[in-house]
Amino acid sequence: MVSAYAISLLTERALLLNWHQCPIAGAGHVGSYIADYFEGRGFDWNARHAAIGVGVRVVKVHLNPRSGEFNRTHAGGTALSHQTLLEVHAGEHAGPDKVMRNEANKRRLSATFAWDASAQDTWAELHWSAFDLLLNPSRRLSALAAAFFAQHAMKGVEGGGPPMFVALHARLGDGEMNAPRTAALRSDMVSAATAASYASELRPSAMRTDPLGALSCFDQLGAGARLLITDSVEARDCAVRNGVLTTEGRAVHLGSAHTFLREHIDKVMLDWWLLASATEAGTLDRSTFLETARWRHQGRSPMVFRQGCNSSTAYQAPCDVSRVVRAG
Repeated sequence: MVSAYAISLLTERALLLNWHQCPIAGAGHVGSYIADYFEGRGFDWNARHAAIGVGVRVVKVHLNPRSGEFNRTHAGGTALSHQTLLEVHAGEHAGPDKVMRNEANKRRLSATFAWDASAQDTWAELHWSAFDLLLNPSRRLSALAAAFFAQHAMKGVEGGGPPMFVALHARLGDGEMNAPRTAALRSDMVSAATAASYASELRPSAMRTDPLGALSCFDQLGAGARLLITDSVEARDCAVRNGVLTTEGRAVHLGSAHTFLREHIDKVMLDWWLLASATEAGTLDRSTFLETARWRHQGRSPMVFRQGCNSSTAYQAPCDVSRVVRAG
């Protein structure tokens, strides 16, 4: 998506994203949910069919972002007219880093947004600007966040801002999730192999080997309420026993099935938005779920605690997060 966003800016064309017809590798049918939870500034996630214009002949050009410079009249050496519709397909190594390798592309985007021209800053700024324009919370997502804050008596800062809180993410694996039943019973899965993969995947984590030491990493994240976002029920229960906030419900992976209960999708989207909204964030395991959420903070990467932290006296209630994953 960010690659298509960058190319639309460089070629001065409208951005159309075909989310509804194309499942995303590893993410499932996200397009069927995203319009319920996000709004764009000048971008409509609900526009399933964009009108090109009556009587206009459209010439489609499939682009590879590695092909060089993009501007209003040319795309990697291909001449463009007003009727040219550019196509960038997902899953074809079409990452924005390919676009940004071209110095002319980088200079134009930097000038458009008055960015620092260094490679690291333009990369972070490109993702932040895409987030800022395309991923503002909808009424539904705002209401879910407001209900969570009210439930835990978390008051916003003076001037109307959201509450101050820090977040720690523990990604223990798809096999920890309720997604949505046992592998053998998931008739809506893409394939049996996919079902088995989602049912069995487990990840090493400090949350498994030393859960209290893992929770102690909150001490490194600064002031504010403390929130653990995790895909593990045991890790969530451990957090609650030790006075750490969590969201309710069982986690799911949106790539593991074609349909889910609304409460499952609500949890995924709320978890992601809370990670995006936290004043500071840390991770025990690294995941794209957290990395994409933190794009909102203009390149401030989450702190990484792969080995956990020294135990704190604030967390003393014993926990066991190491047991073998459930069958369903």
